Amino acid sequence: MTANVSMIPAPETRKKAENDATVDAIAAFKSRAKLIADTLGKPYRIKQLSVSSNGRAPAMPMMRAAAAFSSADAAPMPMEGGETQITTNISGQIELVE
Repeated sequence: MTANVSMIPAPETRKKAENDATVDAIAAFKSRAKLIADTLGKPYRIKQLSVSSNGRAPAMPMMRAAAAFSSADAAPMPMEGGETQITTNISGQIELVE
């Protein structure tokens, strides 16, 4: 009897998703920096930028089969794809140029 099944994306799929998320996060950072600089009427440059990614599958709680259930009582486990959250965090500092 299977008590727990975990599926994670293939390394290539995860890496592509991380790369796409990083590109999107940097674009959002630059857009926000431009908004701030334009509002203040000054050009800017990026002084510092930190990028971190976390593309691990969410932790699944460990499930144990109760001793009272026999394998005949167990329902078949549905097998279907799910989603894995890929996160990229960007933090940084801009410098307004005179």
